[in-house]
Amino acid sequence: MKTNLLTMSALLNMAALVSSRDPRAPMADISNAAHLFGDPGYGGAPYGDIDDDYGDIEGPYGDINNASLDTIHELFGDVDDYESGSLRDVWQRIPKAARIGGGVAAGGAAAYGLGKLIANQIKAGKARRAARSSNSSIDQLLQARANGQKISRTAQLPFFDVSNAALNQAPIDARSTFTADTLKFNLDRQATDTPFESEVVPGVFGGATWTCTGNGAVTDRFYTAVFLTIGINALAGNPGTICTVNATMPTFNGSLVLPTPFSFTLSAALKKVTFVIYPWQLVTNKPLPVLGKYNNAAPILMSVTGIPSTSSVTLTIPGSLHSWTQSMRNRLV
Repeated sequence: MKTNLLTMSALLNMAALVSSRDPRAPMADISNAAHLFGDPGYGGAPYGDIDDDYGDIEGPYGDINNASLDTIHELFGDVDDYESGSLRDVWQRIPKAARIGGGVAAGGAAAYGLGKLIANQIKAGKARRAARSSNSSIDQLLQARANGQKISRTAQLPFFDVSNAALNQAPIDARSTFTADTLKFNLDRQATDTPFESEVVPGVFGGATWTCTGNGAVTDRFYTAVFLTIGINALAGNPGTICTVNATMPTFNGSLVLPTPFSFTLSAALKKVTFVIYPWQLVTNKPLPVLGKYNNAAPILMSVTGIPSTSSVTLTIPGSLHSWTQSMRNRLV
């Protein structure tokens, strides 16, 4: 390949060379003497044949007006990789020789066609990712597990947390916390001694109370936290509804029986409420974290009052193989 590069400025200068600019001389037409200056289309010096220098645009790069998707992926890799950038960013990734050849030999229409192909692939890739994100909870869980923000071993964590509701009352000070290193220890004990996936218990409505009973198995199961999920039908629910949550949670040091129930005011939007509790024990009136332990003879009991019978209540006990447990363990450093 020759070392000279064909540029658009060279073409413009050629138009000036073939016409005299001296007002004292006639306007001589020497356009039929292309061999003196080099015809980029027919191989004259000094630029040579553009097809020879840069490769036929319909050769190694494929016909860009009719390029297949395989050709695009072969040239530029998976277009999904460039979705975060603009079309200009993707165009700049095209080899310079291909851009020059596309502009000169194939013309503006060919370049536009290539740009449209790339733009369509970017659009399709975004649509595929959006579909995966909205339709697959498994993908979301795996992504959260892999990309969760790390938690320092000295970080302070609350004993309970609630979403889509306001806390009115709690059996312990709402500002009570424990160190993340304790949570790490409990998760390791749970995974080593009693590994299990999870237990999901639907609530049963009777009278005015929803009740969930986590029976576990005949042998002991260790647990670190429990989830309570509350959902209300928007047609039957009343925004601002106040509900109470009572619990009995067996632990290594006896059962935790709440001295007073939790009280929540549900959000105006009546969204799903998720309540997370880490069991504790009181030492000189100060809560300290404790590893939970339950079985058929000592089950986990959760009750909810204040919501209508058309609601739904679910108790989830995440085991060592549950996605939440693994995600939390990976976040702890």
